[in-house]
Amino acid sequence: MNLEDIYSNNVSKNSVNIGPGGMPVSRERDPNQIKLENDVFSRINNITKQENPNPLPEIRPNQVSTIDFEQALRELSDSSQSFDDKS
Repeated sequence: MNLEDIYSNNVSKNSVNIGPGGMPVSRERDPNQIKLENDVFSRINNITKQENPNPLPEIRPNQVSTIDFEQALRELSDSSQSFDDKS
């Protein structure tokens, strides 16, 4: 069996239905594809949890301070100078 035979036996020859405005009509997704996507997502999620079991620390509102525009510019300037010193 060659590649053409496999293709002709497994690929639907029906044309895509065009709806109003020239857009293709939405079709139901393949359940096997949905299952595969969910499996891959869950495996990636499990791997990332195993590599980093400690979640990021939660920032509480009382740990965040409000600063004015001038102070923000000073901090940005200071951080850019320290970055330039390291380069």
